[in-house]
Amino acid sequence: MYITRSAIVQHINKLEKYLGVKLFHRNSHGVKLTDAGKALIPLAQNMVDTNDSIIQTMHNFSHTITIGTIYLQKPNLITKMLNDRPKYAKKIQIKFQELNNIKQINSQIDIIEYYEVTKYLDQSFNFLKLEEEPIFIALPPNHKLARKDSIDLKDLEGYTVAIEKSGVSVIGDKVKEKLEKYPQINLKSYGIYNSSFFATAQYNNYLICIAKGMGIDTTPYVLRPLNVSEKALYGIYYRKKPNNLVKEFIKNFSEKKTVQ
Repeated sequence: MYITRSAIVQHINKLEKYLGVKLFHRNSHGVKLTDAGKALIPLAQNMVDTNDSIIQTMHNFSHTITIGTIYLQKPNLITKMLNDRPKYAKKIQIKFQELNNIKQINSQIDIIEYYEVTKYLDQSFNFLKLEEEPIFIALPPNHKLARKDSIDLKDLEGYTVAIEKSGVSVIGDKVKEKLEKYPQINLKSYGIYNSSFFATAQYNNYLICIAKGMGIDTTPYVLRPLNVSEKALYGIYYRKKPNNLVKEFIKNFSEKKTVQ
């Protein structure tokens, strides 16, 4: 929700009037906290934490699992599991919520189906690997390399290859390191794998380095396997301290795995 600057100022003025103290020093150089304002910060943080705790506790009793969806990725494995287990599916409520920023995940998100990513989700979530996907090159159907059954790294010399920026995905960083060993490959490392990324690459006729499962998002490009040993890990992220409802949900994917 967007809140205007004037609305924030109005709320601050009302709070100062209600408390009977000034929380901010205002002058031509900007705004600074008063001693009273500084004293309020830890108290306000406690209120925020308590509010989050209340929401989470009530959420645990709601029999609702909130699944976060990232970018273009559909939760296909979750959908399949629910279709395969109709009796279980009737016992729970599922709510889907799109995540626009994986650096800031809503505390009500229980589960995310996606590729293993780096630091963004590690602090709050565990990762349950369900599949491994080979790495592919997406390219125009009339491209010279489209005639090959598979592509070697050396084949990419002289071409521009798009890959998402460093630090987003574990596999992306590993494959990028291999591509960088071939200086004749013009590597374009930018953004994240979303509609804007693919549109930019296709507009500029870049080749695209992706996990196989992302291929549907690169149409009308065709896919050719890249001859590297690395695999993209795909699976389920779930909260480090899951409630029983989430634990039961995760166990539907593999009874052999222990959910902590």
